[in-house]
Amino acid sequence: MKNSVSFILCSKNDNYEKDSLNRLQTSLLHNLSITEELDREFIISDWGSQIPLSEVIEVPDKYKNIVKWNYIPQSICSKYDSPFVEVLALNSAARLSNKNFIARLDQDIMVGSLFVQSLKNEEYTQDSFYFSNRRDFKKGQELRCDPDFVQLNVFGNPYYYFAVGMLMLPKSLWFDVRGYNESMIYYCHMEHDFIERCKAKSNLVNLGEKLNYDFYHIYHDRSEGKSKKLNDRNMPFLNTENWGILK
Repeated sequence: MKNSVSFILCSKNDNYEKDSLNRLQTSLLHNLSITEELDREFIISDWGSQIPLSEVIEVPDKYKNIVKWNYIPQSICSKYDSPFVEVLALNSAARLSNKNFIARLDQDIMVGSLFVQSLKNEEYTQDSFYFSNRRDFKKGQELRCDPDFVQLNVFGNPYYYFAVGMLMLPKSLWFDVRGYNESMIYYCHMEHDFIERCKAKSNLVNLGEKLNYDFYHIYHDRSEGKSKKLNDRNMPFLNTENWGILK
């Protein structure tokens, strides 16, 4: 297999924005099934759920050997002044990767067949990293991963500051830049900072343009669940050599 991939994501058993468990269940089963022919694993960081996600999310027996649950205990989560610290959860998942590439997904993103076929048939190089915007399902819309069926969500410049569908990079690059800035524990700017640091060392490829934005966001209502605090865009990068190791 040309490309081996660790899909990493993070979530919490808290019904964030009403039905987060159902969105995670739906996307995970879809992504496991559609990627069956790939050399891949799924690593899910569970940010301090009282009832662990691994106890409530169904994983068919044939996939259990490729799904890893990375449980982060409440004793660690409670130390941070933020309801859900994605930077730490994702970095922690990345440290567990056993594949050549790390692909960061949100817990409600479904990947399409164009992306899967590209991983199967094309060479993704170690001197580049890849970003795609996403498509958004409308409320009540059938979850059919078809670019002609789902609304594209690209509305900003630069394109990689908005609507993340997929961010994929060589594992070596993720470790070289030491992951997300772990001082950015609030909402916004964490992705921008990470991508700009990767761009300083590698070539950014617009994967969305190549694959017709073959990444699909499951609709959900918006709530007040996210911290209203914002990261400072100019926050210095502070990760030590122990980034991604939660203590």
